[in-house]
Amino acid sequence: MSKVITLRKGLDINLRGKAQESLADAPQASEYALSPLDFEGVTPKLLVKVGDEVKAGTPLFFNKYSERVLFTSPVSGTVAAVNRGEKRKVLSVTVTPDATQSYEEFAKPDLQKASREEIVELLLRSGLWPMIVQRPYGIIADPRRENPQVRMLGYWLDEAQWGKGYMTEAVKAVLNYGFGTLKLSLITANCYPHNERSQQVLKRQGFVHEGTLHQAEVTYDGHVYDHQCYYLTNPEHQK
Repeated sequence: MSKVITLRKGLDINLRGKAQESLADAPQASEYALSPLDFEGVTPKLLVKVGDEVKAGTPLFFNKYSERVLFTSPVSGTVAAVNRGEKRKVLSVTVTPDATQSYEEFAKPDLQKASREEIVELLLRSGLWPMIVQRPYGIIADPRRENPQVRMLGYWLDEAQWGKGYMTEAVKAVLNYGFGTLKLSLITANCYPHNERSQQVLKRQGFVHEGTLHQAEVTYDGHVYDHQCYYLTNPEHQK
């Protein structure tokens, strides 16, 4: 019989025992691949070709729609293949690793003194920026969006719980926190055109419809959906 463990504070799961604190060298794989398909909304433009020598940290491709966002090799070695699918779509770039690894060198700024621009630039050049994911849609954060006073609201509710007022109550609480505690100037939210219940939740809280983002999302099963875009300004900023 299974045992149900209820989490009450964070993710500290009350299990018996303790993980062993030890490190081990994992065997090196014969090939490593970097795939743009692992990153939502990325159209890759290649920076290497088969036969090129690369270091760990060398850019293999960048995002066509945000050229500063680089995707770097996880290992040093030789580019073994550029794997393509239909219409020559890039599926992955494969690297055969060197026996002895070499690495690109990047600056090591003083984080206590470095500016936001210096840190962002380092994350972009080193290929770490794609690890910063923007919720709720799982896309890579846009380095050009620099307004910390604007955030997006996202939510999802099991269909069996629809119509009970739960989401209206939750959205109201999040807005109070966002505007009251975080002092945000603007909160945005998107929803599907066919989800009228979700649109009503937003409208009841005063959200303003600002337009339709056409073909905004491709789901796992290949369906393409528009997004209805809404925003709400902090009431204190309207006085």
